Amino acid sequence: MQVADLGQKLPTLLSKRCVILLTVFRRYHELSRTITRIHELKEEFVLPPEIVVVWAQPEVSRLWFFEELQQTGKIQHLLGRPKLPGEREGGSTTYPESHNLRLGLEFVRRTFPAHETYVIGQAGDILPQPDHCYRYLDSHIQNGEQAVVLHWSNGCCTADVWHTNLFAVPLDEAYWPPVADPDSPDVLERMWGRQLTERQLPGVVRNHNSNNKRFVHAHLSEQLESWPERTVFADVGLTLSVCGYLPWWRRLFMWFLRRVGVSVRERVFPHEQDRY
Repeated sequence: MQVADLGQKLPTLLSKRCVILLTVFRRYHELSRTITRIHELKEEFVLPPEIVVVWAQPEVSRLWFFEELQQTGKIQHLLGRPKLPGEREGGSTTYPESHNLRLGLEFVRRTFPAHETYVIGQAGDILPQPDHCYRYLDSHIQNGEQAVVLHWSNGCCTADVWHTNLFAVPLDEAYWPPVADPDSPDVLERMWGRQLTERQLPGVVRNHNSNNKRFVHAHLSEQLESWPERTVFADVGLTLSVCGYLPWWRRLFMWFLRRVGVSVRERVFPHEQDRY
């Protein structure tokens, strides 16, 4: 009986755990729907996934939403990213998207054991399809492949252009999408395609999302009411969630530093000091 039990547990013991890395900028309706779908499809993974959210340019009035997600166990980790130098709303997404992904990937690499973990990078407005998305990605990784990328069909590029809003990669930086500059002339999908082609990395499975087989990319926010806001009275409300509670005397000290012009960014967003 014990031998049989061991035989059943062995595949699980040798499996890799997935960390789903979600990135979001303002699209809270889409993120809420995506997180609900993830929990509906958790059985498609060999091991239950953990969820990390990278929140670009956090809005304190929407902090309540992420606090509820954490308190109910819908997400496990929340990272905030302030506005980047040269980032502008309505501009190219290549620059901020690349930094969102790199910030999250670096966090996962620091937090989870590399040989036991892989990452599904996913934009917050991507809705995975049952049976054909997570089950497909997880099965390839559990069978020994290193990464899974999906062709980005945009009408002008026919090869070596990969979706950066849904992919699976190991915690080996060589497989990750590159980091773009504010004035990068190319899109991130093609930059990553050239990088993978040049490096000829082993274990990369290439597939596609034709007819939305793997996922649906749909925007909801434009047709819906603005996501609810709730008043936060402490000016460091975001810090309370992302970095832990600060006692009143430390908040007073940080206020004083701001008044005299000393940067406190490393206190509010310590991960910004990491290389990425």
